Amino acid sequence: MPQEQLMAILAQVAGVDPKFTLILVIVAVALLLIFKGGGSAARAAHMTRTCRDCGATHPGFAKFCRRCGKRL
Repeated sequence: MPQEQLMAILAQVAGVDPKFTLILVIVAVALLLIFKGGGSAARAAHMTRTCRDCGATHPGFAKFCRRCGKRL
């Protein structure tokens, strides 16, 4: 109930329907979650990459193979 009361107060102040305000809040949260990406940069650091030429495995941040020197 407190959330509904808060939404009603905000709607009265802004002059907007409470359901519309709730939809806007849900859309904003969804967009933040989508664009944030869930920490994909941190996830890439823990992934492993395999060299196509020699098959050696490397950490996700590696750009070149440490065994043969080819670009990963």
